[in-house]
Amino acid sequence: MLGKLLVPKVGMLRLLCNTIMRGKASDCWILPVSVQYDRVIETETYVDELLGKPKEKESLRQLITGGSSKLQLKLGTVL
Repeated sequence: MLGKLLVPKVGMLRLLCNTIMRGKASDCWILPVSVQYDRVIETETYVDELLGKPKEKESLRQLITGGSSKLQLKLGTVL
């Protein structure tokens, strides 16, 4: 199953273009970046969320009791 692509956010690009057009910067580098994971942590709820079912609220207690196991998962590699 492939992930769902989000609409690009152009706020930073607009800010950069406005800065160049006003002459505040002579040149700039644009480096496209994408953050992707090899695995989805919450596979049980992922499909439900894509189908439009509401996500159940998380609590501080859930973070404390179940969060440490999520932090130790191997989700992919950094290239």
